[in-house]
Amino acid sequence: MEKIQQKDSDVGSEVQPMGKRKLPRVEKRREKLKNKIIEVAGKHFAFKNIETVRLEEIAEEVDISRATLYSFFDSKDHLLEEIVKPILEELILFYEELLKKEKVYTDKILESLVTIYFELWMRYEYRFFVLNKMWETNRSSLKNLIIKFHDLNLSLFEKIEKKYLKFPKENSVQIFIFTIIPILRFLKDLPEGSSKVSETIKNLLIK
Repeated sequence: MEKIQQKDSDVGSEVQPMGKRKLPRVEKRREKLKNKIIEVAGKHFAFKNIETVRLEEIAEEVDISRATLYSFFDSKDHLLEEIVKPILEELILFYEELLKKEKVYTDKILESLVTIYFELWMRYEYRFFVLNKMWETNRSSLKNLIIKFHDLNLSLFEKIEKKYLKFPKENSVQIFIFTIIPILRFLKDLPEGSSKVSETIKNLLIK
């Protein structure tokens, strides 16, 4: 409280600047709380059935009221979108950049994919578990992004010559999407974890 009290002599031109300095601190606290909600919700959605998770239990664990939680997220879909959307957007950007390259060889494609997944896993771990549950979602807020991501995967796998793939392109994409996250989960902490993940993916998909 002492920091925001003013002497009578200070009242005047100093009042407005002081109000401006307070605003970023409020926003920072709200941003911190929002991230805490997302972190807790991510763990709930990752390890439970998404449909049975209640926003009330998330609010209770974060130690806030339901009204406070709803001031950030007005629905479960909104919260799920905030958890998953950053990963999808980063992956989409990476895929688009990779597709712009004139030549992408078989092993380089998979190594590049594993590298970006590995890097994102270090930042988003629990969110990836949620993402793995969302590939076949009908939730409108994410459906367009997921369709775009799937189409980019198909385009990328087209760069791998058919003679190298064990399975048709469509099947290869599905295998990759549904196995990369579990493989990361179990191999990431091994020595040379990224190389182990890449090797495992290649063994799955490449002849």
